[in-house]
Amino acid sequence: MTEVPQTPEAPEDCLPILEVFSADIFIKVAPVLGGKIMSLVDRTDGTEWMWTPPDGRGIFRNEITAPFAESTLIGADECFPTVEPCQWKGRQLPDHGELWAVPWKVLGHSTDSLDMEVLAPISPFRLRRRIHLAGRAARFSYTVENTGDSVEDFLWAFHPLMNFGPGDYLEIPAKTARIGSQINTPFGSRGAAIALPEPVPGVRLDRMDFGPLGPAAVKYFTDNLDEGRAALVRPALGRRLVFEFDRTQLSTLGVWINAGGWGAYQHVAIEPTNGAPDPLDVAAAWNRCQRLQAGATASWEMTLRIENFFK
Repeated sequence: MTEVPQTPEAPEDCLPILEVFSADIFIKVAPVLGGKIMSLVDRTDGTEWMWTPPDGRGIFRNEITAPFAESTLIGADECFPTVEPCQWKGRQLPDHGELWAVPWKVLGHSTDSLDMEVLAPISPFRLRRRIHLAGRAARFSYTVENTGDSVEDFLWAFHPLMNFGPGDYLEIPAKTARIGSQINTPFGSRGAAIALPEPVPGVRLDRMDFGPLGPAAVKYFTDNLDEGRAALVRPALGRRLVFEFDRTQLSTLGVWINAGGWGAYQHVAIEPTNGAPDPLDVAAAWNRCQRLQAGATASWEMTLRIENFFK
């Protein structure tokens, strides 16, 4: 990520927000902001799991060419077909992909479900997403279609910036990972191997504790997952937000940990994804992305679940 800019002077007001809810979960979605998940609330106690920047920048539209750092930064976005900007097949793919800064079409909306789709403005893809809530779970179902006339590669990653408070910790089902990017750490450059959760003595990434390093941030991606499940745990509430997925569909977890290293913010992101690292050109060179024939489709699912546990 790049330097954080100043808050826009004139954010747009009154952008349409759609709501879906069950007895236990409440989600807000902004279709014109790339289908952004603005809020995910546990209705049993009012806990907000999504992060909002403290600078009061509000919500507003962005151009597709804008750096992601100049966006609202609120909540969860869909990164596709790349995460970092890169050149691919003669196309300039934007920061955090093509979808987060363009409006999505609403196909259907009810109390507990929301169906949407979007045509990628640069690459030949159509993406559909369905959110369905039941009890304490939100199931996200995706289908992508290659609308072009030749084979295409892509990365997809869910990108939820989440609150991380004192005592919170991450449950990541992997013992090793590789560096995607870092700020003020000694972990090495992209692709460097690290151990989890303690890459060097005195640093605990699962606790967002960089020890003597001071303000720092790191993005890593897992090599091998022991299971298709990860979680942000909040012991003070006796709850965890669990990410569940099929490892044959989503083989990798990206994890972003920011303890003041980027923008002086404190937040984390658990990012189920179909490959790594974040630039599509590098992921394709490493054979760690997904390939789709002309006219073909691919589907995957992810569930967010709020669980209770005994402290």
